[in-house]
Amino acid sequence: MKKEVEIKTTIGELVGYFDGFYLIDKGEEGTWLTEEEFETVRLPELNPIEVRQYEILMRKGDKVEALTTLMHDVVCLDEDPEVLPCETIKEHHYRLAEAIIKGGYND
Repeated sequence: MKKEVEIKTTIGELVGYFDGFYLIDKGEEGTWLTEEEFETVRLPELNPIEVRQYEILMRKGDKVEALTTLMHDVVCLDEDPEVLPCETIKEHHYRLAEAIIKGGYND
């Protein structure tokens, strides 16, 4: 038996997709969202390395400190062009920043 993937959002878990709308379970009630609204509240998908880095950044639970540390890393990467061989590292940092701001991630 295959387990369905749970997609988490900032307001609850995705229950289903019906006729162009996403149904989010918020406990006792559900909320219908358009695709644009769903993408706004959907938590980013992180790979295992990003999950580990997220956990390290959020160990104190302080979003401001975590974002400051992450942005410091990005600035240091930009200053040394040999360290940043491609745009994938910046995309990695973008997903981490999104997870910190939204308060979680999807595996």
